[in-house]
Amino acid sequence: LASAGTVIVIGAAALGFVMAGSPFAARLARLDERRVSDLREIHYALQQMTTELKDHKRVLSRPLPSSLEEVAAFRRSQQYGRTLSLSDPETGVAYDYRVTGEKTYELCATFTLERKKTDTLFWNHPASKHCFSFNVETQP
Repeated sequence: LASAGTVIVIGAAALGFVMAGSPFAARLARLDERRVSDLREIHYALQQMTTELKDHKRVLSRPLPSSLEEVAAFRRSQQYGRTLSLSDPETGVAYDYRVTGEKTYELCATFTLERKKTDTLFWNHPASKHCFSFNVETQP
């Protein structure tokens, strides 16, 4: 009887840890998806700011900005004050932005969990700081 009671208590404790850990893991995954969403929005705003459509192709019409604050100001002026999230939703640390060429740049964020989705391979990342490389004239 004592052994059965011990097994039940251990099982209940394990189930409690699984249930308590699950919302925590879901929260971490939501934060990582928010980071990806923020970077997508920044890329889209950069495209709007620096390119135009010619013959159904995006072509560079002005140089890439030197900072994300310039992109955010452009977005506010073009879309009725709509703001961009330029920093991590959990830590408040600003996303890294680095111009790497006339039409290319990187956006970096620190992710908590690894992402391995098969539908959007470009946005997969390790559980650490990761930089995505973009060409402003193309979609990722």
